[in-house]
Amino acid sequence: MKLNSKGQVTIPDALRARHGLHQPDEVDVVDDGGALRIVRVGGDKSRGSDSCATCAAAAAPSRPNTCPPTS
Repeated sequence: MKLNSKGQVTIPDALRARHGLHQPDEVDVVDDGGALRIVRVGGDKSRGSDSCATCAAAAAPSRPNTCPPTS
C-alpha cells in the first residue's frame, strides 16, 4: 500500500468486506507502539449497512475509545 499526497491509503475490498466496513463508516488511526491500527469509530456495528438516522446521529457527536487495553 502507498500513501497518496494527502497521507491517505485505500483499505482493500477484501479487508473492508471481512471487517464489515461500508461507506460512510468512520475509522480512526491509532498509534499502538510500533504499529498503526485502524479502528472503527463508535463501536462494532457498521453505520453504512444501516441507514437509521437515529443510530447515525447518536454515534456522530462522540469518538469513544474502541481500542482494547494494551498490556
